[in-house]
Amino acid sequence: MHPSARIPVILVIADVEETRMGIKRLLSVNGYRVLTAKGEADAAQMSHDVSPDLVLMSLRVDQVEPVLIAQQLRDAWKLTGEVPIVLFAVTTLKEGVEVRIEPNIYLVYPDNFNQLRQLIRQLISRLVR
Repeated sequence: MHPSARIPVILVIADVEETRMGIKRLLSVNGYRVLTAKGEADAAQMSHDVSPDLVLMSLRVDQVEPVLIAQQLRDAWKLTGEVPIVLFAVTTLKEGVEVRIEPNIYLVYPDNFNQLRQLIRQLISRLVR
């Protein structure tokens, strides 16, 4: 990344602290500014301070309406449709599967962090051009 380029901001929402901190460390090493929130309510409170370039959200097994969740998040954050939302760790998908379920909403069950990192890199590269 060019020294004068803006650093992309990624919001990571996960209820498990180890997940939040692990993803934050891995993405920070890759040059992203990473904000974390425990849940949607925490994320909504942060919306006054910063607007993320990408949202990465862990879904629990009982959350079966990813489009509704993503739309609620967009409303709470007042995000445009330009901001990609990646929902991950969904047990209803086979490991390694990535599904685009709506423009800029992706459902992913990565089999390793490299798959998730590659998707994030692709989405961010579209935004920072």
